[in-house]
Parts: sequence; structure tokens; C-alpha cells
Amino acid sequence: MKFMVLLLPFALAAPTSECRCECAKPKCSGTFPEVCLCENKAQVNCYEKCGVQPTILPCPMGTSTLEARDTIPTTTLDSTSSLTPTCLCEPTVCTEEWPQSCYCENEVKLNCYNKCGGPLPLIFPCPAAPPV
Repeated sequence: MKFMVLLLPFALAAPTSECRCECAKPKCSGTFPEVCLCENKAQVNCYEKCGVQPTILPCPMGTSTLEARDTIPTTTLDSTSSLTPTCLCEPTVCTEEWPQSCYCENEVKLNCYNKCGGPLPLIFPCPAAPPV
């Protein structure tokens, strides 16, 4: 009986409702530096709203801070080749780690173009690789 008397205050206590603060996933669009900066801003806004420790990504401050890297010799591109590819290139998977993915995708496009011809591929400018 004494045991029930001791538990009675806990049983009658009002349940506490935990307030959970959730941050919406940001809808960022644009090119790499703008998307990165947008996601960082969303992380900071979430921190201010909910107190969740932000995970800030290292981003260049803008496109002017990116250095174009000429990794592709211009002599490998032949703009006089046929606009219809003569074969199909096998799918290639690149790592999703910036900026290595940029170099990889450009290399895959060029290899396919050199092998099969077709229209001149769109080569994206990649930032300079960080020093090792």
C-alpha cells in the first residue's frame, strides 16, 4: 500500500510534451558556389531557430574566387568530326566529391567524344585542385 502511495504523484503528474524543432530542407539552385553558400545559410538559420549545431561546408566566396584549370589540351577536340556518334559509350561512375567529380565528368565526356565522335561535348570549368 505504501508503494502505491509513493507512485501516485508520478502517475497523476501531467505528461510533459517535448518540443521538437525541425528545420526544413533548403531549396537551393544554381551553380556550385551559390548552392553551397545557400545550404550554409540554411544551416545557420536552423541554428538560430532551433539551436542545432550547424555543419558548415567549405565554399568559395563566389565565382570570382574560382580559378579555371585547363586540364584538357585543346588539340584533343576536333570540331570537324561528324555530329552523329558512331558508337555508344559505356556508363562511367565518378565519385561525388567536388572538385574531383568535375574533372572526372569532363574526362569521361572527352574520352567518349574521342572514341565515338558526335557533337562537341560541353566541358565545365573546374576549380583549381587544392594543394596536396
